[in-house]
Amino acid sequence: MVASEPTARLGGADASPRLDAPGDVSPLAEPRLEFSAGRSRVLAVSCLVGACLIALVPRDSQARTRSAALGVVAPPAPPLLPSLRAAPGLRASDLVAGLGAPLLLAPPPRTTPRRLPSESTSEAPTSEPPTEPAPEDMSGTTGSSGPAPTGSPLTRPAPNLAPPPESEEGDETEAAAPAPAPAAVAEGQLFAPIATTEPQAEPEPQEETPRLLKGKSVPPFWIDRTFTTHRTRALTLPPLFFHRNGTANHPEKLFHFNLSLTTGWYSERTAKRRWLSPAILFFGSFSERTTGWGSVALLMGYKRVGEQYSFGQFPFVWRWGNKSVKNLVVVPFHYHQKTPDSLRGFSAVLFWYGHKNTTDKDPLNDLRYFVGFPLFYRVTRGPSTVNVGVPLYLGGQNKARGVQWHTVLPFVHWQSSEYGNRKDLWTLLYVQRSDKARSQRSWAVPPLLTFSRQTPTHKLFSATPLVWRAENRDRGSVAWSVFPWVSYRDPEQRNRVLFPLFWQFGDVKSGVTSSVFVPLVYARKSPQDTRVYTLLGGGRSGKDGRWGFGITPLLTFVRNEPGGKSFQVVTPLFGHSHDPSAYGGKGSRTVSAAVLGYYSRRGERWDAGFAPLAFVGRDGTRSYQTITPLFWHRRDTDPQNPSDLWVLGPAYAKKVKSGGHGGLAPLVFAGRDDKFRYGIVPPLLFGHVHDVEAQRSRTVSLVFARDKGPDHRTLGVLNLFWDVKRPGGERHTALFPLFYRRHSEGKTLTLTPLGGAYSTPEQRTWSAAAILYGFRGIKDPDRRGFGLIPLVFYDRRKVDGGVASNVVVAPLFARHRAPSEDLDMWSPLVWRTVTRGEKPRKNLAVIPFYFRQRQPDGIDVDAGLILPFFYSRDKVRRTHTLIAGPAFHRLTRTSLNAGVVPVYWWHDSAEKRRLISLPLIFHQADKNKLEHTTIAVPLWFDRRRANGRRSWVAFPFVVGVKGQFNFTRFSLTPPIFYDIFRLHKNYRFTGVVPFAFRYQKCGFREEDDDRCRYTLWGSWPLFLYGKDGKGRTSHGALMLYYFDKDPGGRRFLTLLGGANVRPGERLTWYALNFGHTTTRKFKTTVFFPLFFRKAYRTQDRSTTVVLPPLFVGAHREDYRWFQAGLMVWNFRRPHKVTTVVAPPIFFTAHSYAERRMTWLLPLFLRDNNWAKDSSFTSVFPALVFQRRRGQDNDWVQFPLIWHIERGESSGTFGAFMWWDIRRKGRVTQVVPALWARQRGRGRDVQVLGPGLGWWWRTEQKLSDAEGQDIGVKKGLHWRALFGLVGGGNDGAQRYFSLFGGRIPLRPKAVWEPRRKRLKAQQQVAPKALPAAAPAPAATPVEKKP
Repeated sequence: MVASEPTARLGGADASPRLDAPGDVSPLAEPRLEFSAGRSRVLAVSCLVGACLIALVPRDSQARTRSAALGVVAPPAPPLLPSLRAAPGLRASDLVAGLGAPLLLAPPPRTTPRRLPSESTSEAPTSEPPTEPAPEDMSGTTGSSGPAPTGSPLTRPAPNLAPPPESEEGDETEAAAPAPAPAAVAEGQLFAPIATTEPQAEPEPQEETPRLLKGKSVPPFWIDRTFTTHRTRALTLPPLFFHRNGTANHPEKLFHFNLSLTTGWYSERTAKRRWLSPAILFFGSFSERTTGWGSVALLMGYKRVGEQYSFGQFPFVWRWGNKSVKNLVVVPFHYHQKTPDSLRGFSAVLFWYGHKNTTDKDPLNDLRYFVGFPLFYRVTRGPSTVNVGVPLYLGGQNKARGVQWHTVLPFVHWQSSEYGNRKDLWTLLYVQRSDKARSQRSWAVPPLLTFSRQTPTHKLFSATPLVWRAENRDRGSVAWSVFPWVSYRDPEQRNRVLFPLFWQFGDVKSGVTSSVFVPLVYARKSPQDTRVYTLLGGGRSGKDGRWGFGITPLLTFVRNEPGGKSFQVVTPLFGHSHDPSAYGGKGSRTVSAAVLGYYSRRGERWDAGFAPLAFVGRDGTRSYQTITPLFWHRRDTDPQNPSDLWVLGPAYAKKVKSGGHGGLAPLVFAGRDDKFRYGIVPPLLFGHVHDVEAQRSRTVSLVFARDKGPDHRTLGVLNLFWDVKRPGGERHTALFPLFYRRHSEGKTLTLTPLGGAYSTPEQRTWSAAAILYGFRGIKDPDRRGFGLIPLVFYDRRKVDGGVASNVVVAPLFARHRAPSEDLDMWSPLVWRTVTRGEKPRKNLAVIPFYFRQRQPDGIDVDAGLILPFFYSRDKVRRTHTLIAGPAFHRLTRTSLNAGVVPVYWWHDSAEKRRLISLPLIFHQADKNKLEHTTIAVPLWFDRRRANGRRSWVAFPFVVGVKGQFNFTRFSLTPPIFYDIFRLHKNYRFTGVVPFAFRYQKCGFREEDDDRCRYTLWGSWPLFLYGKDGKGRTSHGALMLYYFDKDPGGRRFLTLLGGANVRPGERLTWYALNFGHTTTRKFKTTVFFPLFFRKAYRTQDRSTTVVLPPLFVGAHREDYRWFQAGLMVWNFRRPHKVTTVVAPPIFFTAHSYAERRMTWLLPLFLRDNNWAKDSSFTSVFPALVFQRRRGQDNDWVQFPLIWHIERGESSGTFGAFMWWDIRRKGRVTQVVPALWARQRGRGRDVQVLGPGLGWWWRTEQKLSDAEGQDIGVKKGLHWRALFGLVGGGNDGAQRYFSLFGGRIPLRPKAVWEPRRKRLKAQQQVAPKALPAAAPAPAATPVEKKP
């Protein structure tokens, strides 16, 4: 038996039984007319309340309330008191509904039938469950015999959901209970009584006698007692609060009350903890599945059911969502939505952010963005990110390509590419580039003109334009330039320059060193000899008797080489050189005696003479004799090429084997041989040359010119007439300036001052006076034309399909005729065209007024520019386009567009519809998806989606939102009206806030129990009253208190105090600004605003706050931290302690046996990492920095002192005044321009000044026949004045050096400093040296230490 709800339950007009419903209706029994006086009084009071409500509320045919599930319905009849005796579960609200008085803002009616209690789950059909009707089809169902609701789709709730499977034991027992039999109709009774099923009593909680465990009391002020089921605490004098908190198994023991009328209790029926505080207008309900609380004074509330939650602070903050989708709105500044695969939001209209597609498997479609309009923009698409900070910052990265860059215009640009391999930094003061994979690094300081570049093979450094250093590791070369000092070395040479005075070049392989001190000294030293030259003279000395000297002022030089080679020069009197080994052993000799004469012999050739008068010589078959300046004779008696030349003044004659040459310069030149014949007379400007081999001759004179060859000929007379013949019949004839003619390949060109002609095999063209022309075709007689430049032009030629002609009378008239088209132009503003062929058309244009096109079976067009319009139409397709000024109208087969630019646009097609009327109206609809969006600023907004969801706003009056199963409607202007229905949360809220409202929870789903409907009525701040069918009761008055009781516990809330008692689950109480909460998991104590502490009962975790931010501390297992006044912070772990004072001034962190970092800004920083064997120290005011990494140690006092250590190698730089480099046992020390030293491998060299002096010490170990060290052989050498003088002692020989030559001296022991001698005396004496060969002097040997 199914009836409409709720009238079917109370015998309404539409409660007639359905004959087609499953099951048969048994006869109705007569009612019994017995009822007690007490029950009559209750019913009388209910009738009175119902009558009052009837008089207060308006009628609404759709406002209905649900009652408890009643059994068999009765036939229609007026409700009478006797008929209600058989319905012990009937409530006053049921009576009001039965009398036909609809309640204010009733819940939506059911659109699907509910299952009666008598229907067992086992009897349910096993067929496929009924399909949910679409929201549009919910208006009529077969489950209701009464009238269908007439509300709009926005007001109709969604169909009830199917009940979940009843698997619990209690549900099966209840479903299996037999249905009550229908009552019989008693005699004289107008209708049958309503048979009901007595609701089963809820299981009582197991009662346990509380047993006192301990107590702490200070009578009569403080009471604190702990029982086996609960704990009770109270402040009795003065009576501030009472708080009882149940244990985990007895949440129903929760109760709290204080003088602020704050009340808390546990509702056993709903298993919820309830709190009510009338003083602060707060109420709340808390359980594991549902949570709800509200603060009327703040217009704030929160509701959670399972994963669904909603929060609101009217009218500013709204938050709702579930586990997957979360939304937040802060009116009118902020909106935020988060889903599993996306995030979007905006703040203050200026900040926009979000992401999308970040959880799928394709990283390339990930999208993230953030906009801080108009200053900052960030967009991330896949691996690429772009950041823009207007107007100075640009940045971004591409993770797929490993590129990252940041730019602060115009100051800094930093870029990292190749996944961090290459890095670039560009600033106005500093530039740096590095490449780790290629081992390349470059940096520069542009203002100082300083840069450095380093690669695996090269290294270059420059500091200002004066200091340069270049290194080539492939060649092993190093070049230095500290202007004016330049040095270069490689395995083959060593060069040094002190520009422009000193130059030195050394060849390492050959052992040759050349030095120049400009302009005083030149020296060259090699293994063979030594040379020294000065302005006064110099000399050389070498092996095998090689020697020489020179006296520069006297220009006297003498040299002697091994093998007899020598020369002697006494300038300008005498010179002699001799080389016996020259010219293959034939020797050479040269002797000169000033101006008297000379003699030279070089092998078989000899020369002699008395300069500058006579010269004579012979070389084999050639000889010469000269007496200057009149007589010259050269002769060669070689039979293959004999010649004889005689010159006597201006006349000459030469005889050769094939002819001869002669002449009298400069009058006549003539000659003849086997190649040329020529004759030249320069005074007559005449010449003739004949090339015998090429058979070509050329003659040139003042009157006549001729050039003739086998394939050409050229004639010229007086340079005016020319006639040229060339191969191929080409000929040019010219008589300047009257005539020119050219003939080539059948083409002839003729030019005269009066005109000309051009003839080809196809056409002849002529021209007269440069303004008349004409042409005519030879092969094509139809091709012809003429013209008068620039006025008249006529052209006629053959085209496809016939002949085309053109006539132009510039600039007024033009005509074109052709088989496919015609063209006429007048004035030149009027144009007419006719096009023939497949798409014939006629066009007419009157520029700029009018344009017309006519096309049979095509598109016709009319347009104009002065009065701008355009009109085209297609009669076949029945389409047209019209544009008139800013207005347009276009009709096609599939769409219509019309509008006025830029204000209005209307588009309509088979799939979409769009309306834009700037700046107020926008409408867009998708007809296939049944979606539309309408915006009429600022009054109207309407959006409908394909899934049936719809949102609309009639600003500033009403807002409506409809989902698939929910709807929300509220007004924006007072009085504020709300109507909110949520099927998934199973509640409805309706009211005119804050004057009157009603909140209904449960009972909207098909599987809900009829008794679960909880209804709360209220009128702020007057009263609150609510109850349901399971024993829950709520009430409050004047916001002084709020009381809520259910089977799970009680809540009592006032302004001064309150309690929420949920036995076994939660105990919360508060008194004024002091409160305490105890749950199964944690304890929380609050003394607002001075103290807060939360401690977990099952874990070693707690949080403490004292007068924030004076002290905040927390600990979790082995992790602790605290902060005091935001000035002192301390974090502790088992292996690490961190302390911060006045951040970021002082910081210290100590990781046991791993790392310690301490800083005191801006004075000091120390980082010692024992795990990585590294440390870093910095004293910022002094610009001192120290870094150690293993054996590497760097120390810098910027920018004066630099010290770098790499293992046993080190380098020190001090203020450009000191250099100390130690590498592989070698030590190099330099004081620029003053002193330098290099020590290593048994050699110690020191240099004083630029070439003033230098000395070096040598040490060579000596060993005996057994290979044991027996001593050290030492040496000392020195040089001065660029090596001009010097000396040395190598332990065996002492010498004095002058100009590179060594002069032996009496041997002596090598001199050593006194400190070194004293140190050697304190060491053990070595073995005796073996007997040495007799020598002029004993060799001093240093004792072995």
